[in-house]
Amino acid sequence: DFGLAKAVTSDAASGSATTSATMSLTASATQMGMVIGTAAYMAPEQARGTPVNQGTDVWAFGAVLYEMLTGARLFTGETVSDTLASVLRSELDWNQLPSDTPRSIKRLLRRCLERNRTERLQHIGDARLEVRDALKAPFENRTDAPAWPASRPRWALAGGVVGVVLVTLIIGLVGWRLFGSELVAPRAQFHLSIDLPESTRLPAGAGTTISISPDGQSLVYVGDGVDGRQLYVRRMDELRSAPIPGTNGALMPFFSPDGEWIGFYLPPGQILRVPVSGGEPFVVCDECEEGSWGEDGDIIFSRNGTLWRVPEVGGEREVLVAPMPERGVDAMLRPTIIPGGSAVLFEIGSGQFGGVGVFSTERQDLLVVTDDGADPFYSPTGHILFARRNILFAAPFDVDAFEVTGPVAPVLQGVRVENGGALQALVSPEGFLVYAPAGEVTGTRLVWAGRDGTMEAVLEDWRVFYQPRLSPNGEQLVGEVTEQGNRDLW
Repeated sequence: DFGLAKAVTSDAASGSATTSATMSLTASATQMGMVIGTAAYMAPEQARGTPVNQGTDVWAFGAVLYEMLTGARLFTGETVSDTLASVLRSELDWNQLPSDTPRSIKRLLRRCLERNRTERLQHIGDARLEVRDALKAPFENRTDAPAWPASRPRWALAGGVVGVVLVTLIIGLVGWRLFGSELVAPRAQFHLSIDLPESTRLPAGAGTTISISPDGQSLVYVGDGVDGRQLYVRRMDELRSAPIPGTNGALMPFFSPDGEWIGFYLPPGQILRVPVSGGEPFVVCDECEEGSWGEDGDIIFSRNGTLWRVPEVGGEREVLVAPMPERGVDAMLRPTIIPGGSAVLFEIGSGQFGGVGVFSTERQDLLVVTDDGADPFYSPTGHILFARRNILFAAPFDVDAFEVTGPVAPVLQGVRVENGGALQALVSPEGFLVYAPAGEVTGTRLVWAGRDGTMEAVLEDWRVFYQPRLSPNGEQLVGEVTEQGNRDLW
């Protein structure tokens, strides 16, 4: 925990020379002449028994970070004395760092592991800022990117997978970029754990349940728990998710362009907005469905297969574009405004991978991107991303020319896609993708609900059930079940 020890009573008789404490003491650890700590992570002044301060913890942080990046301890020895001697005198082997380690992280390590503590990084908070900046610009000053064969697709994943554990479901935050002519080798992985509140899970069959803020620093998701369904926000610089007051029953969240508000769909047919910090929700429109918030202050939403727009403050709505069956577009669902507002992406059909289209608000023209796909969104790399089954695909798209400029290519396999086609993935303007992986326990479960509030499972299977109905004699049950976009009666 990087806290300087004040007193210890321990045998320290077991454990390796590298990881065991150096001696047992019952005195102030900051007293001159006292040596206490784990040998491999002790700063030179600590190993000498001289007074220590917060700079000692900065050294320990550097030693841990080095070990995380290389997979090996920085200082080792057969005995405690040998390990301490290594701390005091051994040359640091910077060549062990992965070749794609960002320069800013290498610089941070050198500053943390400076033996002269007057030259060392003075505060651990400065280290956090360095790491944050490295994550914001993961490809800055990279000089080690190898040349890729020209025959390879003109896109590549870069950055690392961030596993985000949400009870029975894992959400991944992936640092990635798509490139038009230059390819970058994948970076080392990094991980972040995010826990849903106890007994809370992402609902299935409820449309897109996650959204990421424009700056990539906040994640909002729909959580089903013992207190019902509501929105939660997880800021990347905080340790816990927090419920957003005023969002009971919310579905399909989407951020305002400034990141201060969350819009959401409330069945059976309203779009509301609420401050991310919580507050009294404001009804934007009735008889509305999925929405997307534009920089011009309008919210574009779908209703009965048509795209509409309404001011963010509410008011008169108007049709943006109606279906064009003669162009192969019989319905428009799940709109997403491309940054700048010159075009709107949408899913074609009735929500079962009917295809992806884009409508130009400037040209008043429509383009079919693919006839096999669902729930599109836009990447700042200049690609339209969409789902085909549980695979994320990308199509390079020139917004100004209003044309697809290259072949469609797979980007990521194993992304969670609901049976109706809702894709559990979005990308921030910073280029960070948040997605829920497929293959986890999802769906709904049929239960008997007693008048006293007790519940008993009808069966243990989790599937996507809708509208269960009991027979008149109470001995049979029928319901709709959806699997891979196919609907049937169960």
